[in-house]
Amino acid sequence: MLSAEMFDTISRYLSIVRANKNPFGGIQLLLVGDFCQLPPVKGSFCFESVEWKRLSPTVVNLNTLVRQDDDKFFQEILQRARFSNVTDEDIKILEQCKRKEDINYTCLCSTNKEADFINNNQLDKLLSNSDIQPILYVNSLYKKEKLKLCIGCKVMINWNIDLDSGIINGTTGTVVSLNNESVRLKITNRNRLYTVNHKSIKDEDTGLLIGKIMPLQLAWATTIHKSQGSTIDYLELDLGQSIFADGQAYVALSRVKKLENLSIINIHKNAFTTDKFVYNFYKKLNL
Repeated sequence: MLSAEMFDTISRYLSIVRANKNPFGGIQLLLVGDFCQLPPVKGSFCFESVEWKRLSPTVVNLNTLVRQDDDKFFQEILQRARFSNVTDEDIKILEQCKRKEDINYTCLCSTNKEADFINNNQLDKLLSNSDIQPILYVNSLYKKEKLKLCIGCKVMINWNIDLDSGIINGTTGTVVSLNNESVRLKITNRNRLYTVNHKSIKDEDTGLLIGKIMPLQLAWATTIHKSQGSTIDYLELDLGQSIFADGQAYVALSRVKKLENLSIINIHKNAFTTDKFVYNFYKKLNL
């Protein structure tokens, strides 16, 4: 999602700081990403920038889908979806992915408005019980609004807080107890409890403490944009006319590990689109 404009700006500043006219002041770069996913919010792709052309980086294609490693059939569908080559047979298979009873799904929405409506509606239902008392948490250093949680809330962890235990960005759970310092979760569809504590945010240069956040967000629903990079245990999707961006349907579909963990509300073949500049970029590289 790094734009061409930002790419050029970073390079220009580094060249000034290092007194070196080469791209990025001569610093060696390792760039990682997939242009078939969501495009920059503003501007063009970084491979269209002046500095990309000057840099002329060597491109290495990583072709192993680690997230879906246990579902080879699903991997094949995703490979076609990545370049908007889904077949009618693929659509028929995805249409058969229906909600199962006793499974706690996270719904991915195209817009913040849709996700906020679902989350606020579910939270209001919980809080209508007068016995339930909410607690407010700071979950972002950049937003004024605080996160309101109570027992029964479905939440998503938005930080890799315990890699060894599999508690990572995208892990979901239900609040079973909470206080001002921590939130106790029952991890979704697993017979396991985990306590989430505040995360200290430090300045990368000075090491000084900037603030503390509770690395959680409401997760009855979230947006496709916010989900990029996450692995979601059980996923419900609307891949119909609400899809509005290139790569959006592919990103949404690829958040889950297995077809059996997927529920499709609605799906249109024309929801799977790839930006023409991205398509040509990879075609020229024979990737």
